[in-house]
Amino acid sequence: MEEMFVRVKAVEGVLSEHVQSNTSYRDSHVVLMATEMLQQAVASKAPIQQQVETLRASTDDPLVRSAMDTIPASALEHGVVSQQELTRRFATLKEEVIPLTLMSEDSGPFGYFVSSFFSSLIIRDYRGPLPGSRADYVLSRAEHHLYQGDLEEAASTVNELRGHPRKAAENWLKDARATLETERAIEVAKAQATLHQLRLN
Repeated sequence: MEEMFVRVKAVEGVLSEHVQSNTSYRDSHVVLMATEMLQQAVASKAPIQQQVETLRASTDDPLVRSAMDTIPASALEHGVVSQQELTRRFATLKEEVIPLTLMSEDSGPFGYFVSSFFSSLIIRDYRGPLPGSRADYVLSRAEHHLYQGDLEEAASTVNELRGHPRKAAENWLKDARATLETERAIEVAKAQATLHQLRLN
């Protein structure tokens, strides 16, 4: 009788582990589905508050939840700007920043007019990234990274701007960072759910 009891307990233990394994696998699959929904919302440029909350509720993984906390409020409320849109806006930013290269910190409207005139004489068709701290050189490097598909390095380079050029680039930088932080958070969620599934196989 005692031996039978031990066998029953052993079977119950195996069944319990099987149920827990299936539950864990199902949970990780739910996380992956919630992550895909978040990616779709990001691609559609829609607000992502609801999708982030759904993903957070689908897991108790502290790493995934922490990743969701890094997504900026602007992305949650207004959506994420695509890299293609950021590249298009960068061309406009460059046209705005180059006249500011020649302005001093205390220049007024007349100073901007004068700097705009002289900046029109600057050769802007740069052949690749140029070294140096001047704003147009910094932008040449950032543009190079953008066309290489490296938004993170482009944003890091734009961050090197100072003075009037830096102020002009603030909105672009803010949107680029929001895009990067959201993409990183999604990558963490996908990686954690996939890793969990692999461990269960």
